Amino acid sequence: MDIATMFNKYAFLGHEFLTWLWYASENTPEMLNVLKNKKTELTVGNKVVIVNGTLQAGRSAKVTIQGEESDLKEAMVAVKDGGWVSDIYLRLNVDQVKYEFTLDAQELKISGFKCSERVTIEKDDDIDGAIMERMHLISGALEFIDLAFEQFIKFRINDKWNSQILPDLSGWVCGTESTAAGIPLNKRVFS
Repeated sequence: MDIATMFNKYAFLGHEFLTWLWYASENTPEMLNVLKNKKTELTVGNKVVIVNGTLQAGRSAKVTIQGEESDLKEAMVAVKDGGWVSDIYLRLNVDQVKYEFTLDAQELKISGFKCSERVTIEKDDDIDGAIMERMHLISGALEFIDLAFEQFIKFRINDKWNSQILPDLSGWVCGTESTAAGIPLNKRVFS
């Protein structure tokens, strides 16, 4: 199978991953504690882009919810109507370091990266050390995304995906409590 065919065949995974991140951040944040010995908190920021999951005459609809006063209910309605999360602005706290960035579903690439920790350069000799420190800070966010995606894939290929996780996701999107496994959503831990 050539790379383009594989890319198109599995393109849905990025959209499902971003939707799952949004869901997990609001309902089961303990699933996102993927960094060992580090306190991790993920929240959805002030931008979500939804692309309609069905193509009509070669075109797709795109809904962008953006702004500090934005209400993500509109984005949820777009997902409920068959849309896919295409881009999502995330706020990630790892111990004392705060990250903000947009994650793209198509290529799982990061854009608009911001980090609360600043690296200062006092002398020209410190440039190499400052670059290394900045790379170390960036790697914290990248490690989280890699491990969260690994966690998502483990859930996705598990039998519980269809019997437990997917009904919970659907209930969340529709605004109803899932009755999968007879355990309330906020009391359930997926493993």
